[in-house]
Amino acid sequence: MYLAQGKLTNLIKSDKTDYMRKENMLKIHKKLLPATLYNERRDKKTGKPIDIDMLVFHCSAYPCEKLMHVFQETGVSAHFIIDLDGTITQLVKEDKRAWHAGVGTWGGIDDINSHSVGIELVHAQLGHTGAYPSQQIEALKELSKKIIKTYHILPHNVVAHSDIAPTRRYDPGRLFPWQVLAQEEIGLFPSGEQKLSPKQSVKDLRRQMGYSVENEPASLRAFIRHFMPQLIPDKENPVMDQYQFLLDYDKNLPSVLAHQPQANQAILNTLNQVAYLFNRSRQKAISFQK
Repeated sequence: MYLAQGKLTNLIKSDKTDYMRKENMLKIHKKLLPATLYNERRDKKTGKPIDIDMLVFHCSAYPCEKLMHVFQETGVSAHFIIDLDGTITQLVKEDKRAWHAGVGTWGGIDDINSHSVGIELVHAQLGHTGAYPSQQIEALKELSKKIIKTYHILPHNVVAHSDIAPTRRYDPGRLFPWQVLAQEEIGLFPSGEQKLSPKQSVKDLRRQMGYSVENEPASLRAFIRHFMPQLIPDKENPVMDQYQFLLDYDKNLPSVLAHQPQANQAILNTLNQVAYLFNRSRQKAISFQK
């Protein structure tokens, strides 16, 4: 699996019969948004169609029906919403360009919407306190596998909204189960078994993964939120206070780490492990193109 020592295997589970059975059982409700909330996937300069090669995870405190109304009021959209009970609702056809990512970049690509499928998960605490329900994550696994298989999306391009927009977004939050998903070959997560000596700067390692490093502290915080969520403290507070707490945490992170050399070393080790996994995934992408 992609989790363990960066070993690359097929994107489809080895038990193909079981996988196909689950895929065929996947139930998706369709409540398509008006055509005014999406457009075509085309290159801005050439006008040529753009292939899907990314999957982006988001979360929202609104339940599905309310979120659909909010989308229409604000001019935003996503391809899918997964509710707390695991119900999957499709709002935009996958071949269309939903407006879920906003301003952001990943691996030098700044038109994320044209390259990606966006999935919103309902979570009242914005993924910061309270685990995601198991039935919701099971639905996410099966939907993600279907999308990954259909569009040949490689693990390094399965990302969080906070990864592509680190200066303004925190979702899907510190409790999003990246490690669990990586065990099913959805995205990447270090196993802790790689012991790689640091040969590049922290900034270069993050750039190599795909992060924008124009705002270096923000990209580091996004990396920690994704790959080292244990460094983000828990704080029980009302939903309306979540963002303020996270803003305060982000602001104070440099001074906190300055007094925690072990945490700094752990970050450097994890950066190297993740960069290794990302490079292996990208090498596979290059081999596909040959």
